[in-house]
Amino acid sequence: MNIKNFSVPSLLDFLTVANCGSINRAASELNISQPALTRNLKRLEDRLGARLFERSHKGVRLTDAGELLLEHGRRVEQELRDAVSSLNQLKGERPEKISIGMSPTMAHSFGPQAVIDMLKNWGDTQVRIVESLKPHLLSELTSGRIDMVATVGNPQESFEEFDTEYLFSDEIGLFARHGHPAADLDTFSIRPFKRMTWVLPDSQAYILQRLVEYMEGIGLEVSHTAIYTASISFMKSAVTRSERIAIAPISTFEDELSRGQVVRLKGQWPEMERHFCLYTRRREDLPTPMVAARTLFIETMRDIAKERRLRYQSPPIGL
Repeated sequence: MNIKNFSVPSLLDFLTVANCGSINRAASELNISQPALTRNLKRLEDRLGARLFERSHKGVRLTDAGELLLEHGRRVEQELRDAVSSLNQLKGERPEKISIGMSPTMAHSFGPQAVIDMLKNWGDTQVRIVESLKPHLLSELTSGRIDMVATVGNPQESFEEFDTEYLFSDEIGLFARHGHPAADLDTFSIRPFKRMTWVLPDSQAYILQRLVEYMEGIGLEVSHTAIYTASISFMKSAVTRSERIAIAPISTFEDELSRGQVVRLKGQWPEMERHFCLYTRRREDLPTPMVAARTLFIETMRDIAKERRLRYQSPPIGL
């Protein structure tokens, strides 16, 4: 195949289908009809002389040739994005679009204000928010589909491919509905309530790891009847409508605490915090406009932390 016959639109169509795992979903994202997208893929396969997808009623799956093209295609896509951003900077323009990945608690609490405040300075920039769990967000960051990720950091982790910037820390507590048997106790202890039912963060969450470590240290295990969720809405509803207790950042239950629907349990356990960080690709690999966007987002997040009297100046050891 002559490279002159390989068009950028056909590559982008292929990458969208590969990421969506479905021609129908990809067509919707690309805003074209499903038959038109199918024809585009067939034309690309004919030009390459290789089948890129295996089709089934469940969607599409990459062939070996498709996997190979995906690996190189993502790098080409990122180079093109960086080139456009650099050209915009050369013309005195800011990035046309920024994609920010956020964990559920970031998207629920601090993220909206940060984006709104950021756009007061960069009102002509389009911002796309992707809410998901950390492993998926970092995978998207690696592929170039996300420009930066704001989520909880872990002092034990180390990433050679990313730059990590500490943003701020907030406090974690135990919460129950108003009227819960544990709500009126002067000092709540987990041990007498070892059979209590929990609603807990997803199994990949740093907060859950800290709770498990604490309970193992006092010889207890989390009940097998616990509900695990990455949904902030579900956690809040489960706590306010049942006897379940949640471990969560204070910011998660701000509104419910102010309305008296939920109480924070008073107890004797080590203070726990979560530490928010911003992840980006290495600064030397970022186009100039994205470096500026990164700096502005960090400044905006720290302004919010200052307003809410959160720790933001001294990162924990390891971050």
